[in-house]
Amino acid sequence: MRLSRTLVPAVSKRSQTAQKESGDTAGASGAGVAAPAEKVVWIQTTNKQVLTAAVEAGFDTFVFPNEEEEDLQRMKEWSALARIRPRRLLERSVDGQQVFDIVDENERWHGSWSLVDSAEAAEATASMSTGEGHVVMDARDWQIIPAENLVAAFQGSAAVLLAVAQSYDAACAMLGALEVGTDGVVLVTEDPLEVQALSSFLLQRRSAM
Repeated sequence: MRLSRTLVPAVSKRSQTAQKESGDTAGASGAGVAAPAEKVVWIQTTNKQVLTAAVEAGFDTFVFPNEEEEDLQRMKEWSALARIRPRRLLERSVDGQQVFDIVDENERWHGSWSLVDSAEAAEATASMSTGEGHVVMDARDWQIIPAENLVAAFQGSAAVLLAVAQSYDAACAMLGALEVGTDGVVLVTEDPLEVQALSSFLLQRRSAM
């Protein structure tokens, strides 16, 4: 399958238009109005209740990580149920590091998903700060790979740095790393209450700004 590597328009993290076109932002009503420095939230789940909670919270970007028939079927079914932005992962290798292209349902490229499991992988991910699109850092052990190092590397970058978070608490930690935090998170959850809690957290954070 041929991958169309067409970058979505304008992905600067400080651009309101870019955030509305290239990713999902936190909002009370899901109206799609992004404020400067708005955090990006993507959701990865197999639970339809999480889908409902996320859409109600204004989170409309969903990751379907596998190319298996079950995942592809879920993507089609959920796209018919709600207006969502589906994202798929296509595997490739960069200097021996496992990296995935993030593409939409039309095979348009939106960024890279990097498995950060070593100091070398963290360094390779940091080098992506010179590029564009979304860069998702997926690390299972933040004791080995300090999130702050990657947050610092992406400061002032046109790339949008997201961190995979396996829980609400982990998502809050990533969004607050090095005070400024990542540009957003990919919340991996099967619990709709975690989605609601993250939405409330972001609304409180925004009102305090």
